[in-house]
Amino acid sequence: MRRHRSGVRPRREGHSGLRPECSSPWILPQPLANYDPHYSVGITCSSVATHISNLTAQGKERGRGYVVADEPYVVVIGGANVDIEGRCSTPPLPHESNIGDVAISAGGVARNIAANLAATGLQTHLITALGEDDHGQLIYNRTSTSGVDLSSVLWTSQHPTATYLSIVDANGELLMAVNDMAITAVVDRKAIAARTELLRHARVVVVDCNVGDEALDEITSLSPTVFVDTTSVAKAPRIRPYLDRVHTLKPNRAEATALTGIDIHNNETARRAARWLLDAGVATVYVTLGPDGVVWADQEGGGGFLSAPQVRAISTTGAGDAFTAALVMGFCNLTGPDELVELATEQAAAITTELTPGLQ
Repeated sequence: MRRHRSGVRPRREGHSGLRPECSSPWILPQPLANYDPHYSVGITCSSVATHISNLTAQGKERGRGYVVADEPYVVVIGGANVDIEGRCSTPPLPHESNIGDVAISAGGVARNIAANLAATGLQTHLITALGEDDHGQLIYNRTSTSGVDLSSVLWTSQHPTATYLSIVDANGELLMAVNDMAITAVVDRKAIAARTELLRHARVVVVDCNVGDEALDEITSLSPTVFVDTTSVAKAPRIRPYLDRVHTLKPNRAEATALTGIDIHNNETARRAARWLLDAGVATVYVTLGPDGVVWADQEGGGGFLSAPQVRAISTTGAGDAFTAALVMGFCNLTGPDELVELATEQAAAITTELTPGLQ
């Protein structure tokens, strides 16, 4: 049995404890198991729990309060980590101890995307790996408050919870970062295969490139609507063998260069990179250019450039995750392509002016 350092399992959010009426979607295992034996079907609490777990894995039950799935949902797969950010108060000096502020928060590309989506009311499942430690508990608690379904989280004692350590300047621009994401190896092909039905019935499956090659192979083979956030220059090439299975790809300038080999220094070279990715089989591509805007293109001949709103950035951390989340939200709401890229750009800009990310 998995134990947490506190000795208490994370509380499952959303369980009302109310006795259901016949028309209610709520299923409570304890009353079901403890009816008078004369009327009972002979099911025990442990058997009910097993059935509920199986239904969740098949996408037929939401995993929060035992609510039967009856609305479209999204599955987000990838990294969840503790963000430790050091912000320099003055121009940073190398090889020196710089004065500033340090903040700790729940982060990770997949986690941020899932939290943003759930905050809009969209039913969202997160598949990620957490260590059985204080940082894992912190991420679980803070993510559950956003309404994310965490019934598919993979807990492990073999690795510590992932950590992302970053240093930013006074304007919030990233100077350097170190990530310890070894735990993402737990999100492997076997773990994904065990959740096949959950992915197959999802309206959209979102994955970041923190997961490994075999997991990406499995994920992209299970859903026709896979959205990919390429995550980083080092990890973006992992998706290259599976580009023809990707519905929507969102790399930034550097990640698109890592994927295509095209040096992106203006809108025209960004368009060339987008065309390269379309030729590789991606249905829709968004190449984000930071404060310079975004270039997008699709297989239907659509595309264009949209400049970024001019804002005073507090921090650029999480802006790309908000952009991806807005793409998914707009897609699920059948937003047109031009409106969709405008929505995503606005949300990314809004995040740079907030200390706590969240879709508007």
